[in-house]
Amino acid sequence: MSILLPGLLLAYVGVQSLAERSSSLRATYTATTALVRDRLATELTNLESELAIEVERPAVRLGEPASARAWLRSLVASGPWLADPFLLRLEGGAITTSLVAGGSRRNPLAAQPRMTAAIREAEAAEFAEGRLEDAPAKYRQALGSASSDAARAFVLMRIGRTLFKLRRFEDGIAEYRAVLALPAGTIDPHGIPYAVNALMEIVDGLDALGRATGKPPYQIRLLQLIVEHPWAADDGYGYYLSRAVESAPASATELRTRGAELMRAAASIQWIHEEIRPRVDPSGRAADRFYCVTTRQPVGLGARQLPAPGPRRTVIRADVILRLLFVPPTERSRSGSTA
Repeated sequence: MSILLPGLLLAYVGVQSLAERSSSLRATYTATTALVRDRLATELTNLESELAIEVERPAVRLGEPASARAWLRSLVASGPWLADPFLLRLEGGAITTSLVAGGSRRNPLAAQPRMTAAIREAEAAEFAEGRLEDAPAKYRQALGSASSDAARAFVLMRIGRTLFKLRRFEDGIAEYRAVLALPAGTIDPHGIPYAVNALMEIVDGLDALGRATGKPPYQIRLLQLIVEHPWAADDGYGYYLSRAVESAPASATELRTRGAELMRAAASIQWIHEEIRPRVDPSGRAADRFYCVTTRQPVGLGARQLPAPGPRRTVIRADVILRLLFVPPTERSRSGSTA
């Protein structure tokens, strides 16, 4: 027994020492975490104050996507700490330096009752009545009533479609080429240029005719159009872009590189639109500004269209909004949940 007691005593002392060391380490870790948190919060607040001044400048028209994208690009140029900034708009949608998500829709058949009636008759022949051979002529009657470029493109695309169904590929390609002759800004109800679908159909038609050697010029033109005239990312832009990049000839090196960059931008704005947008209180009470950071470095800032007083939130690219590290516990307790 006299031999065991010193050993037990030493073990007890050792356990106590480990407990004290653990407590000390925990206290040190907590203090270090608080220090890092407060330092980062200060740095972010300083950076935010500069951007807040920019947002409130009367000359900044954030309601216009083109103007907002130009403004975001100017922020990146003037602030080397900032990359991939984005705007979340109160009425919905997101804007980055390259792309937008969300936007207005236009109906090419709006206010054109005569053409709409003719389209319905042609569609009845094409689908319901099984008179496919009569459909092109009926669509041509509708074309005569079209009063805008968008309406003309709408009808020409349907003529081409029915001719392809009839395996009249040469005639169908001619209709799609007529779409290409329309102004470049002619877009469908989803904001997609009609020329994009027309070019894709021409490529398919050349395939059907066994003329694969004639495809490259149209494939290059397709990729160039998609790269230089992006539309809303939530209207299939990434899908069309990926198809165009994959099918473009290897010789189109510069366009393929630009396409790959836009594919990354499309994935980023999709993440913003799907993961961040739903977490924003539409009333504007939840937060007025979003910092987007990674575990390595700050990579972006998202600001509401009209900044207003409110708690800041930090976004970690891990599919959740976290405020644990950069927001003091007292502020978390006032503003509610951390996610």
